[in-house]
This record gives sequence, C-alpha cells and structure tokens, in this order.
Amino acid sequence: RLTIESTGEVGIGTTAPGYKLEVAGSAGIGAEAFYYLSDVSLKKNIEKISDSLEKVKKLEGVSFEWKEGGKKSIGLIAQDVEKVFPELVNLSEESNLKSVQYGNLVPVLIEAVKEQQEQIDSLKQEIEILKLDK
Repeated sequence: RLTIESTGEVGIGTTAPGYKLEVAGSAGIGAEAFYYLSDVSLKKNIEKISDSLEKVKKLEGVSFEWKEGGKKSIGLIAQDVEKVFPELVNLSEESNLKSVQYGNLVPVLIEAVKEQQEQIDSLKQEIEILKLDK
C-alpha cells in the first residue's frame, strides 16, 4: 500500500500516515549518515539538561514482541518516556499512537554519563584520602 495525502503525508504500508513519511513495517536504509538540524542559530532559550542521571534512572528499557508479526525487539514504552521527557513523545492524531524521538535521548545520556563520572571522580578522591589516613 502506498498513500499520498493531499496534505503531503506519504504512507508506505499504511492508508493513514500521521507523519510526512510513515512506513508501517521494516525499512531498510542505505544512507551513510543521518543529520539532525542542530545549529545554534536555529535555537533559543537554550538550557543545560539538569538531573540527567535521575531522569535516565526513571526510564525502563524493555524487551518485547510486536503484536503484528511477533518479531522480538527492545526499546522503551512511549507512555513511560512521556512521564519523564514529554518533549520526546509525539501523538499521531491519525492513528492515536505515540512515538519516541530516540535520537534525542543522546544528549540526556551524555549528561548522565558526565554526572556519573563526577560521582566516580569524587569517590576516587575519597578513597585516596582514606588510604592516606591509614
């Protein structure tokens, strides 16, 4: 099935696309890279992501089987992500299904790793001080 709506949405394998391009099923991509617009000139109200580690700890990675086709996969549950990062979840008005911007979790994970490294460095210092006290 291929659908092209008058609004410009294109659906492959679906008759009701909810995005500019929606593919129902698997899609193979031979692209060498994907680039997300990220230039500072396109952004305003820029703030550092705070409490990243605590937020990441609230997410739960799951394994599951797709109801249609039974294929095993891993991921997150959109409704759970929405509780922590509502800006990363989209509700399709056409299908009433939620989706997650997985790629936009990368900055959160980077900040969480940095927070963990600060904790590790602090603990290393404490260990060195305790060694010296012996």
